[in-house]
Amino acid sequence: MLMMLWQPHWIHNEIGLNVVAWDFSSPDCLAGSSQSKGDACGFAQASVEKIVSRDFAENWPAARGFVEKYQMTNAIQNALIAKVDQGGMSIEEAVAEWMAENEDTWRAWTN
Repeated sequence: MLMMLWQPHWIHNEIGLNVVAWDFSSPDCLAGSSQSKGDACGFAQASVEKIVSRDFAENWPAARGFVEKYQMTNAIQNALIAKVDQGGMSIEEAVAEWMAENEDTWRAWTN
């Protein structure tokens, strides 16, 4: 079975999936392809940008430090989403549990 999914998503936490790597440099996978049945070459990875006001760093140095240090992997997000979407936890419960189990991680973001 071949299907297209995204991350973060709870299903990655529940079943073992194999990722099909698309070779975007291949002549068979042309930029600007229509993504129609038969010629779709997957989707390029979206990027996430952190955008702030010009005086953000000067006005809010602690917040700047947090934004620069914060990282959350897809694996962590997949597990949290599974607890909420499949496990019946509230978002607040899932976050509180994660924070209790990962204090060293989130404290490093705030120091």
